[in-house]
Amino acid sequence: MTGNKLIILNFTWAALALSSYIISTGSRDDAVPTGEDREETKVVGRVTILGSQRDPERPKGELESIPPDEVAVESQALSDVETAIALQEAAQARREQQRADYFASTVTSQNALSMLEEFTKTPRDVTTDRMFLQFLESCGKVAGQEVISLALESIPNAGENSRWGTPGSLETIMTGWASESPAAAMEFIDSLEDESRNPEILEYRSAMQVGILQELRRSDLDAAIAYSQQFYVDTLPSWRAESFSRTIDYSNGYRRNYLQGLESVAAAVEVQRGLAGLQSWVFGLEAETPGQLDYKRTAASNMLATMREESPEQAASWVAAHAGDGFVSGFDIVAASRVFADTPEGQIEWIAALPGDVDRKNAMYGPYYGWIREDFDAAGAWLARQPLGAMYDMVIARYANESATDDPEAARLWANEIKEDRLRRIILKDIEEAQ
Repeated sequence: MTGNKLIILNFTWAALALSSYIISTGSRDDAVPTGEDREETKVVGRVTILGSQRDPERPKGELESIPPDEVAVESQALSDVETAIALQEAAQARREQQRADYFASTVTSQNALSMLEEFTKTPRDVTTDRMFLQFLESCGKVAGQEVISLALESIPNAGENSRWGTPGSLETIMTGWASESPAAAMEFIDSLEDESRNPEILEYRSAMQVGILQELRRSDLDAAIAYSQQFYVDTLPSWRAESFSRTIDYSNGYRRNYLQGLESVAAAVEVQRGLAGLQSWVFGLEAETPGQLDYKRTAASNMLATMREESPEQAASWVAAHAGDGFVSGFDIVAASRVFADTPEGQIEWIAALPGDVDRKNAMYGPYYGWIREDFDAAGAWLARQPLGAMYDMVIARYANESATDDPEAARLWANEIKEDRLRRIILKDIEEAQ
C-alpha cells in the first residue's frame, strides 16, 4: 500500500510539474525577446529572413532608383526585422532545449505510460503538439516497445482533435527508441504483421522506419544508408516499380515516407561528406532490380538538386555524361536541357539526341507540355516534321489530347501513331470522352 502511495505521489508531482512547465514556457512563445535574449543572439550573428548570412550590400542597380534617405530607412527597417526574427528563433531554440532536458530528466520507464495517458487528455494546439513530440521521444528512449505498441493501438481510432492525431508521433517514438537500442527498434518493425498491399499498415511501418533513419543518420551514417536501402528496396511492393508512372505518388502516405527517408539520408550525406560524397554514394548503388534502380534514380535526383544549387551548368554536364546509364530521371534530363537550349524545340531535340538507355519518351514530354500551351500551331508544325516512333509517344499523346475538342478526326489520326498499345487506347478513349 505504501509503495502504491509513493507511486501516486511521484506521478502527481510529475504531472503538476509538467503542467506548470507547459503553462510557463507556453506563455513565452510569442513574447518580446528580453535583454538576455539579445545578448545571447549576438553570438549567432546577423541572419536574413531565410536564415542565411546577410550580405550588407545590395545590388548597385537596385539602389540607384531609390532616394538615399529612403534607402537608409528601408535598410534599417529590414535590419530590425531580421534582428527580431533572429532573436525569436534563438529564444525558441532555448525553450525547445529546456523542454527536452525537462522531459529527459522526468520521464522514466516507470511513469512513461501514466504521464502519456494524462498528456493525451490535454487539448491540442501548435505549441502543445511540439511538446507532445518532444515528450514522445523521451518516452521512446525509456519504454520504446510499450509506447509504440500503445500508439499503434490508439492512432487508427484517433479523431481529428485527438492528441494521437499529432503528425509525426510514430516517427518520433521510434527516433527515441533507436537512440537507445536501434537493433531492438528494427526487430520490432520486422515482427509486425506483413500486409504488403495494405496501404494503412505500409504507412505505419514506413513512418516508423523513417523515425529510425532520423536517429541513424545522426549517429551512424553508413548504417542509415544500408537501412534506407533495405526498407526502400526490400519492402516497397513490386508493383510500385512496375506501375505506369515512374514517380512517387504523393497521394499515398507510405510512398511519401519512403521518399522522405531517402531524402533525409541524402541530406545527411551532403552535410557530412559533401557533394563528392553524394556522387560516390550514387555511383556505388546497384541497379539490378526494379527497386534498386528506383532507389538509385531517386538518390541521383537528390544529388543533382544539390549540384544545381551550386552550378546548374555542372549539373547539366553531369546529366549529359550519365543520361545513358539508365538511372537519370526524366525530370533531371529536362532540367539539363534548359541549360543547353533556350527554346522548347531545342530542348526536345537535345533530349532526342542523347545516347544510350535514356527515358527520352517521358523527358521529351516536359518541354513539349509547356510549348503546346504557349504556341499550339508551332508545336504542331514541329511534330509534323518529325520521323515519329516510340520515343515520340508522349508528345503525340499531348498533341492529340489538345486537338480533341476542336478537331477530333485529326486527334484520332495522331493518336493512332502512338506505338505503345496501352497509351494509345487511353488517348483514344480521352478523345471520345472530349466530344
